[in-house]
Amino acid sequence: RVADGRIVAIGGPDIARPDDVLVDGTGTTLLPGLIDAHVHLAPGSTQLAATYGVTTQLDMFSMPGVIAAETPRSAFFTSSIGATAPGGHPSIAFPPFPSVTGPEDAKQFVVDRIAEGADHLKLIYDDGAGAGMRMPTLDLRTVQALTSEAHAHGLTVVAHVSTAAAA
Repeated sequence: RVADGRIVAIGGPDIARPDDVLVDGTGTTLLPGLIDAHVHLAPGSTQLAATYGVTTQLDMFSMPGVIAAETPRSAFFTSSIGATAPGGHPSIAFPPFPSVTGPEDAKQFVVDRIAEGADHLKLIYDDGAGAGMRMPTLDLRTVQALTSEAHAHGLTVVAHVSTAAAA
């Protein structure tokens, strides 16, 4: 039995109410909505996800223009642009985007992400060692400043790390 978009009971005809629409699910499987906890948007991806039963998506770094162009058919939460050092991961994969040079940038960086609709803040703490590379990364004082500022605005903070040492 489904009520208000949620599965509220499982059983046979005995759980039906007079105004229910009955669906014969013989030979099928009923699942609750799926959650994709790590997406990066491409045009049309939120609609495609809904087609395959994904009802909640957590975007972990997408450009504001790509986010704005989407019309999510499910719950959608974004970090917008993640916090990384100049030249840090993933700057090689995207057009120029804001970076964080030190703790003094934390306040404005977080405010700007909130203005873009961010629901959480993503920190990128990756020096490339996990891929046999070297690249700039945030220092610990900057990570602390970003985390404090995000928490002051009620945002959850998530981190991208690629090695156990970074974690």
